Amino acid sequence: MISDSQLNTIALTFGFTSILLIVVYHAISTNIHKLEENAKNEDELKEKEAIADELVDEN
Repeated sequence: MISDSQLNTIALTFGFTSILLIVVYHAISTNIHKLEENAKNEDELKEKEAIADELVDEN
């Protein structure tokens, strides 16, 4: 049978692991969101530059 000390160790380990996984998930999701925003901004900037080049070429 499992002793109180073993049960305590298991509970603490699972609790610590759960919190660690939450922190890692949050860090990854935040960085992915920032990368997606940067890519979107770069695409918009390229589109604006292309439009500006077309306007300059027409004149």
